[in-house]
Amino acid sequence: MGDESLFEEEQDKEETLFGLRVSRIDRNKWWLEENDDPVGLEQMLEQLQLPPYWAIVKWTGIRGFDKDRIRMSVQQFKDSLYFMYDKKIAFYTQAYTITDQHGLRGTHYLLTRDEDWVSRAWIMDDEVFNTLLDDIVVQKPHRMWLETYFLAMVDKWKITFGVPVLEEHGALRFLVWQDVVDWLTEVRETIKRSWKTSYYSKEIVRDIMKSLDYIQQEFQKELSILDAAKHASMSRSYFSRCFHDITGHTFNEYLRLLRIGHAKQLLKQSSKPIRWVAFQSGYPNEKYFCKVFRKEVGLQPREYRLTSRENAGN
Repeated sequence: MGDESLFEEEQDKEETLFGLRVSRIDRNKWWLEENDDPVGLEQMLEQLQLPPYWAIVKWTGIRGFDKDRIRMSVQQFKDSLYFMYDKKIAFYTQAYTITDQHGLRGTHYLLTRDEDWVSRAWIMDDEVFNTLLDDIVVQKPHRMWLETYFLAMVDKWKITFGVPVLEEHGALRFLVWQDVVDWLTEVRETIKRSWKTSYYSKEIVRDIMKSLDYIQQEFQKELSILDAAKHASMSRSYFSRCFHDITGHTFNEYLRLLRIGHAKQLLKQSSKPIRWVAFQSGYPNEKYFCKVFRKEVGLQPREYRLTSRENAGN
């Protein structure tokens, strides 16, 4: 199911896999011709103890077509199998067909869901979480885009949820959709455990989470701790204490991290003037923005933009 080739070089000659004589038809795809005993062969294949992420697919309706004719269909089915693959099931049957390619459409879908994945709703509510997962399966974005998207989400979650343990997850590797679900479930439980260790009731934690959603929506505007406290229906002083205990940041620290994190993304993704980046990040004063950015990041905004592009080029 992965994209890595089993062999260092592409080979057209016959090869042996699991004691079977096969021929390569594409990267990480091999072809086994039906023999004189198709029933016995199928039974033998179903009993093979395959390593994780391997699958055997029985194709029907292909008689009369050569391997080049069905090559594209095989690849498209593999892309779809990414979302269907079960680590406990190695044998699949597929009728010959040309399936829809959802990769590009799925990528566009992901880019519209940032607000949902930054919200605390998918952490607190099982139904919201499962709906977000189901929507991704419907859209079927390419594996590469899933890895890139959630790697970007990790940076946002570090700020939004204030859980440094997320740094331990490192590079993302999703060979099948089940890996994505398992990883997101682990992240979700990690964040929930960090909230449960506080001395506050579920209601207080929920109110602070609501305030975080409010801050996330309003951080580009002038925003004070009193505004957030009112949104959480708390006094300023009690909100300040609860906010710090639950998120690990003071209100001003959290707001600054959120704004600077947003500014870093804009600097990397656009060529807009620094004053525009400052305004879009909640800093109407460009000079003050540059001062805060340098203190937080160690570079001026222009230096950060240049360095980011040089690193991307490498």
